[in-house]
Amino acid sequence: MLTSVEQSPIYGGNRNASNDPRRVPALTTPSNEEPVPKQPSQYLTPAEYVIKKFGGVRKTAKAIGRDAGAVSKWRQPKDRRGTGGAIPGGAQLAILDAAERLGLDITATDLIKGRRVRTRVVRTTEAVV
Repeated sequence: MLTSVEQSPIYGGNRNASNDPRRVPALTTPSNEEPVPKQPSQYLTPAEYVIKKFGGVRKTAKAIGRDAGAVSKWRQPKDRRGTGGAIPGGAQLAILDAAERLGLDITATDLIKGRRVRTRVVRTTEAVV
């Protein structure tokens, strides 16, 4: 009487499961290696992303021909009379034109949804004085 899959003639006779070529080996890492951490990322609102790509509020305002105060309001929460991170529709075309002219990576989707960007991890070491 057959008691296991390893002894089945269909499976290939009396075969040890560890020698089975169809068996997937367990993934192991050497104990001296640290696991590679994921790159940390941060979600930026459309206003934060655009202002960052242009290099600041004043540079953004100059590039699109708007007042710096108006551009600054994009980052303000709505309860403080800002746009809550949204970019007004009237400024979006000007931003896309300026971004293309300056070679910046800004798309129409970025103006609506924002973008997730990778952040740099700064490791510090203690200095012994």
